[in-house]
Amino acid sequence: MAQYLVKRVVQALGVVFAIATITFFVLNVVPGDPVRVMMGDQAKEEAVQQVRHELGLDRPVAEQFLSWLAGVVRGDLGTSYTQRRSVA
Repeated sequence: MAQYLVKRVVQALGVVFAIATITFFVLNVVPGDPVRVMMGDQAKEEAVQQVRHELGLDRPVAEQFLSWLAGVVRGDLGTSYTQRRSVA
């Protein structure tokens, strides 16, 4: 029975990881800029670039994913784009 439970938990973790990975990359492919949405169309380009840098959105997608994944493992789900507070 314990072996069955361990097997199911490992499978569940694999499914959660796969869904999180797919969701992360799909959201990066969707058109639109979360910083522009957050700051509005009237924001100056320098300010937009600064916020992108602060949020890590100026880094390659693979690097963003690995950073996010490391945070999730530590229990840090990131920062809300709109409220600038911890998601957790």
